Amino acid sequence: MVERRMVGPGGGPGGMQRELDDLASRLGHSVSLDGPDGTVLAHSAQGPDVDPARVAAILTRQVPDAVLAYQRSHGVDRATGPVRVPANPGLGMTARTCLPLWRDGRLVGLLWVLDAEATLDAGALPILRAAGRRIATLLPSPAGPDLTGLLGRLLAGEPGRDIVDLLEELAPRSGSETLQLAAVAPATTDDGERLPARRGTAPQIRSTRGVLGSAWADGHQLVLLGAPRPADDVGELVRRIVDASSAEQLVVGHSDPFRLAGTERPGAAPRVDPARLARLAARAVVAADCAAVDGALPATIGWEGLGAYRWLLRHTSSDSWPVPGPIPDGDRSGPMLRRTLEAYLDRAGDAAATTEALGVHRTTFYYRLERLTAVHGLRLDDGLARTDLHLALKTRRLALARDAFGWTDRLLGHLG
Repeated sequence: MVERRMVGPGGGPGGMQRELDDLASRLGHSVSLDGPDGTVLAHSAQGPDVDPARVAAILTRQVPDAVLAYQRSHGVDRATGPVRVPANPGLGMTARTCLPLWRDGRLVGLLWVLDAEATLDAGALPILRAAGRRIATLLPSPAGPDLTGLLGRLLAGEPGRDIVDLLEELAPRSGSETLQLAAVAPATTDDGERLPARRGTAPQIRSTRGVLGSAWADGHQLVLLGAPRPADDVGELVRRIVDASSAEQLVVGHSDPFRLAGTERPGAAPRVDPARLARLAARAVVAADCAAVDGALPATIGWEGLGAYRWLLRHTSSDSWPVPGPIPDGDRSGPMLRRTLEAYLDRAGDAAATTEALGVHRTTFYYRLERLTAVHGLRLDDGLARTDLHLALKTRRLALARDAFGWTDRLLGHLG
């Protein structure tokens, strides 16, 4: 006989309870539904398999803190599929299976199946998943701050203690006390050259687990990620959710991980304050913009990977860009020669790598180098002269990014 009890909100009168009763009956196991914060929303018992920990949770309508911590230690609030949680006799828990329920990239519930004997088989999992999808649509999205507005303020360079305080509300919901920012800039390719592609409307963002929110302003998309990832994973995730046009490629700048809450411990990411949060956002935006104007940079990059750009951004004024170079703008061959020189210097003077990158024959390449030295007086055999030339060329890229993306003094002032 099924014992059922509704202790939380549902999608229509008893709709969620009916789903739980049906699931319990089909699986032959007691099931229950908790909110992300451990609030017990509903349960349906099948026989005597309900353990003391679950009885206590049902009676108080709240999972005990120790049980909640044990469950979270097995990743139940980060997983996208069923998670087996072993028994813990000290907490009065038998073994159980959890299916996290996600909607619009946010955790909305935890569906539990008490299964002390591990009798759930492969045939039961599709039933569990299908019920989970239906139940997720009946659950309200968790209350929280207006992420679009908060991230929009970060894009505008408006840090504030209130932003940090509001974002700290995300820690329990995100499943991780450590978060990360990613900035997305559109780019295009012209004759093998990566160039910025301005767009006037925000791209569509597909919801997925791990993305807590996003905002669009001035050609940038700023995305808040629910847990830190390696750079390649950040780029893959962001490009999967941002709807780019067929003519665009997306470049991604990512911040260092940061903590909103939690205790200090060795190896943990630094806890964020308003100034640091603004700095992380600005650095992610500028990293993306630099990648949008320079194909020598990876399409996914953080501030630490910007190399010479980082030095120029810290130690030169944007009003000084571009630094005058030795190739006059009026020279009809100027763009071709500058591109050849920059490709050569980007590759540390490796002729073979440069000809491959430019797609030209070695004879053509050496002819261009001869023109650079004979006509324009460049000293490519002098290391200091080459460094000077390289920095001058990079200020042209910075000027392009500044003008294309509308960099402001406020944005650059937050770089630190």
